[in-house]
Amino acid sequence: MLRLSAVAGGICGVAIAAGGLGEILNDGKTAPTEFLNGLSPAFGLAFLVGLYLAQRTAVGTFGTVAFMVNYIGLALFAGAAFARNFVLVHLPKSQVEELLEGRPLIAFLIAALLTLTGTVLFGLAMYRAGVVPRPAVLLYVVGFAPVCLSFLLPVLAVRTGHMVAGAGILWLSLAIWSLHSVPAPRHTAAPAAR
Repeated sequence: MLRLSAVAGGICGVAIAAGGLGEILNDGKTAPTEFLNGLSPAFGLAFLVGLYLAQRTAVGTFGTVAFMVNYIGLALFAGAAFARNFVLVHLPKSQVEELLEGRPLIAFLIAALLTLTGTVLFGLAMYRAGVVPRPAVLLYVVGFAPVCLSFLLPVLAVRTGHMVAGAGILWLSLAIWSLHSVPAPRHTAAPAAR
């Protein structure tokens, strides 16, 4: 499970960083960047589970609660990213603005703020636990902050956040992989009593 989560994190990290870089180089969204940014959160969910499992004892109860907030927020954010990158980009701007009034806008804001809150709290728990590299945790948290606040920040800040978060995810994925690269000892049956 942890190795699969590390692979999912590698895919997520590359996708989110490449999506951000692609949007900087092309000065906007393209079909490939929409694809990368629309699907990367799904892999991020699988990664997040492994990231938690690799340090569940060390992060304690606070870390468990923080992980759940991060996971639920990211699940909601994944739906928003999917809609934004596969649906909303193909609608006229006036129609998108009309759709994002009232409840849909509130739903997107809740997803973004829950993801940001969970990322900060889980990042704090990981930083305190010290199981994974602390600089990687900082990249993860600092990178996701502008991504979560994309509705408030300049586009360049958000795209840079994609690249920083992607680097943090890649580093954390490598940490998960290396933490569990030694095979578990085989258990042998106890010698029979005489």
